[in-house]
Amino acid sequence: MRSGSPVRQRWRKWDGSPHWEHDLRYLGSDEHGLWFGQPEGNLARRVGAEFRNRAHTAILVPTAADHIVSLFADGADVRVYVDLAHDVRFVDGELTAVDMDLDVIREFGGRTFLDDEDEWIEHAARWAYPAALMRAIEDRAAQLLAAVAAADPPFDEATREHWIARLTEVLAAE
Repeated sequence: MRSGSPVRQRWRKWDGSPHWEHDLRYLGSDEHGLWFGQPEGNLARRVGAEFRNRAHTAILVPTAADHIVSLFADGADVRVYVDLAHDVRFVDGELTAVDMDLDVIREFGGRTFLDDEDEWIEHAARWAYPAALMRAIEDRAAQLLAAVAAADPPFDEATREHWIARLTEVLAAE
């Protein structure tokens, strides 16, 4: 796939219902996985809601493919947002994943926390998440929380700045 190629990101919930959808651009890959970009002002939609992205965003689909990372440029509300995920796939220009509710967030001031634990518990009961998957997601969330708090790559400033700059280059070439 060529850098700058359009990509559609479609999230769904465990029961198959649609969740957030975004248009992205493919940026490239590195030792962490595949990178995509979402420009400032880009529209994100889900049933009953929509918003425009407040800042350029670099999005990583790691080789492990059990989460998706969003690294935000200045102007966003947060610096790092990690969505725990299941069944992450990138096929024929479409990135799909099941949102597993839990999110690891680092704000611009450095505060790092696990979010949506209430949603995790509610959905686990409603949709009967498999126990082994729940353990794996919870273990991964704890690992990611520590890595994001420590700003380990790819959650560090240099990686964020590199891929935000790459998105800016791709957009300028269009």
